[in-house]
Amino acid sequence: MQLINNFADAIVLGSAIYHFIMGVACVVGLSFIFRAIRFLYRIQMPEKLDPRLEYMIGPLGAFALWTSGLCGLAFVFRDQMWTSYLKIFLAILFLLRAFFRFRKRDLFFKAFDVPWSRSRWNVILNIILSAILLASAGGHP
Repeated sequence: MQLINNFADAIVLGSAIYHFIMGVACVVGLSFIFRAIRFLYRIQMPEKLDPRLEYMIGPLGAFALWTSGLCGLAFVFRDQMWTSYLKIFLAILFLLRAFFRFRKRDLFFKAFDVPWSRSRWNVILNIILSAILLASAGGHP
């Protein structure tokens, strides 16, 4: 069980770092977020976005920064109940990501030219991350 808890802690820490970087990238500007997306996901973004989509990136960055902060609190306070709730929250977030990537796989392919064979690994990874977090949160709260 300690190994699962160690993996779960690494997932929480990784989520804090990832969401911080992506949140800052969204807030700083499009060129920065586009570079981050190209680096992390190997996805090409258009040179110009619809202004409505461009506007939505800022609040998305705020959400990412908030998620990063919540994950960071798990390491600051080391409260077992807080960490268990956070792991459940993150597990749900990972499951939702897997669900939307699966459900919108055709749209994702159309938008970013990412084949299902590659997206499938994203779905599997998110489900595995979720399972580890839920196993670690077990028994608490």
